[in-house]
Amino acid sequence: MRKKRMVSLLVFLAVVVAIVLIVKLGSAPDDYHAKYEGADLTARVGEIGRDDTYEAYLQSHASESEGNEAIPIDVLAYDGDAKTDQDHPDSVYTADGSFVTWKVQVPEAGMY
Repeated sequence: MRKKRMVSLLVFLAVVVAIVLIVKLGSAPDDYHAKYEGADLTARVGEIGRDDTYEAYLQSHASESEGNEAIPIDVLAYDGDAKTDQDHPDSVYTADGSFVTWKVQVPEAGMY
């Protein structure tokens, strides 16, 4: 009788652990936007530097003018190994390891 209770308890604990793991692993965020919302990602953490952040790039180019003209880009005029879809003819799809480039004529220097 005691052995049967011990086995039942172990089975119950295994089921609880499995449920907790499934819930925890299944609730991973699709991205980390919410996780880092409000965090200062430009800050240094100990000796680990974040010198190449986008914020640092913007600060280093703060004196440059903003681009004033819209730059039209023909999405389907690309070089690379992307694919298009008949159901979404204005879309370009890439796979892991593939690449796509576009040639763009920029009318004036500036931050676009």
